[in-house]
Amino acid sequence: MSQLEKEIKEKNTTIQNMKLNLESSQKRGKTNNDLIIKNEIEDVPVGTYRSNGSANGSIVFKRKRSGLYYESSGKNRVYITRRAESCIEFFSD
Repeated sequence: MSQLEKEIKEKNTTIQNMKLNLESSQKRGKTNNDLIIKNEIEDVPVGTYRSNGSANGSIVFKRKRSGLYYESSGKNRVYITRRAESCIEFFSD
């Protein structure tokens, strides 16, 4: 299993856990944390970022409203500009 496949599997496991947490918290009533969890669930891996820099090989996610991003080594979101979208190698369906 490649590093990319491991990262995708880890992200999917995290998403499943977040869905379970969201469902259980919805039974109790909504809070701000629930809204944050809901936004995280909507992030879908769509491809791999290809560049000569440190971001090479990063998984690219699509947010419903914000667009495309990858996570930096510090787990911060780095949004991809339209100009850099040509550096994304999209996953095949």
